[in-house]
Amino acid sequence: MRKKTKIQLLIASFLVVVGALIFVGVMSVSGWDFTKLSTYKFETNTHEITEIYTSIDVSTNEANVELVPSNGEKTSVVCYEKTKIKHSVEIKDGVLKIRAVDRREWYDYIGFAFVSPKITVYIPQGNYDNVTIKTDTGNVKIPDSYSFNNLSISVKTGNVTTLAQAKTLKIESSTGNISVKNVATTELAVSTSTGNISINDVSANNVTLSASTGDISLNTVVATEKLSVKTSTGNVGLTKCDAGEIYISTSTGNVNGSVLTAKNFKANSNTGSVSIPQSDANAGICEIKVVTGNIKITIAE
Repeated sequence: MRKKTKIQLLIASFLVVVGALIFVGVMSVSGWDFTKLSTYKFETNTHEITEIYTSIDVSTNEANVELVPSNGEKTSVVCYEKTKIKHSVEIKDGVLKIRAVDRREWYDYIGFAFVSPKITVYIPQGNYDNVTIKTDTGNVKIPDSYSFNNLSISVKTGNVTTLAQAKTLKIESSTGNISVKNVATTELAVSTSTGNISINDVSANNVTLSASTGDISLNTVVATEKLSVKTSTGNVGLTKCDAGEIYISTSTGNVNGSVLTAKNFKANSNTGSVSIPQSDANAGICEIKVVTGNIKITIAE
């Protein structure tokens, strides 16, 4: 190895060691709190609501959103937010509206943070009319303390978890996992481009699930009319599910699981094995189409 190269390597190694020592020193002083390394400034703003509302509409660009039961009948919105992206909170036409107010200049987009903004909506338990939540980047979480006429959630990048009751429930995500549990509804529609879908203990008239890339799992899902499941790349799993009509399709992936009652089975896989119970021509249809993958369905005892 040439002498010049050795010197360069020694200098590089020395700088790495010095950098590591500085990092350890800074983190020790800050108590190893990585949030203190953020280049963005954050603040917490609380909005107390005294007016009457029946619906909720949240629209933000980069914040987690969570509904939390409040104490008594009080409503408040707590925003942990960037100083350049604050949120307005108001009651308009009976709707609690929460909106992101983005005051960033072009140079404010340059930076990093080790913590995510969050909107926590403290509302009384009970029934509400329409709830709409939209966030570009962030997770959405709704507990089982509420019942809605219509619940619509749209996320570009983030996970969604809901346990709330809703007459109609629609969830969309470009990139993220979606989980729905312990819900009774008339219409359930869930879609994601990249992510997994998990539906547990759900009863509905119609259930429509779709994913471009991701697995879809259903556990004790019963639809009185139609259950439709579609994924381009991913597995489909069913455990003790049923519907008047069942349609399942995947381009690349396996379909496994159990249904509760006899069906008029129609199953086909271009490349893969097929194992289904004896078909009942008088029962509801169960159509399964797979391009590449195996099919195995049983009737649960």
